[in-house]
Amino acid sequence: MPHYQTWEEFSRAAEKLYLSDPMKVRVVLKYRHCDGNLCIKVTDDVVSIFRKQPARCFWNSQIKALSCVCYIGQTRLKM
Repeated sequence: MPHYQTWEEFSRAAEKLYLSDPMKVRVVLKYRHCDGNLCIKVTDDVVSIFRKQPARCFWNSQIKALSCVCYIGQTRLKM
């Protein structure tokens, strides 16, 4: 599983993976409060790419925004 050091490399690889087959790709976000790291994994079950970085104020706001979007999406699916 390749680990990318820069956001630009990671985003290009994630976009390339997504464009290969959008229906198979999924994103996993994992935030570890104890060490303040945000881990992002993009996979299509054959290829996986990974990025880990300290979660700063910017990342904290992004996690909160994404949590709201995911929660809204789940409630729509349940209806």
